Amino acid sequence: MTSKLIPVIVKTITHNGDNTYRVLVDLPLVGSETPTPYEFDTQKGQTPALSKIDDTHYLCSYAGSGDDGWTVVLTADPTTWAITKGTSLEYDTSKGKVPALEKIDNNHHLCAYQGNNDDGWSVVLEEGLKVRP
Repeated sequence: MTSKLIPVIVKTITHNGDNTYRVLVDLPLVGSETPTPYEFDTQKGQTPALSKIDDTHYLCSYAGSGDDGWTVVLTADPTTWAITKGTSLEYDTSKGKVPALEKIDNNHHLCAYQGNNDDGWSVVLEEGLKVRP
């Protein structure tokens, strides 16, 4: 019996302190198959949130170094299931904890998060990793 990887099912693994890894999960996992984690931030990647852009790209927002708000596009190769990332963007330089993402359209995602003074903040993230307050 062979399983097929499904790219929309993602598991978060916190490992090595605050570093966070995203792993494509095989449903069902068969035998001794073990997914290989990909480290998308080498300093800190707490409370990541994902929003699907298309069949291979996912927007990932998270609290990074200093609890600042960061976002990056993760790409899942549909032939090898390897994960890679684009250039990270800091969308809040003060605080960007516990982000939640929702796709507005193919080019825009709404990001709500716990910001400065623990108040609720939001920002629109655009294709090409631009930020709109």
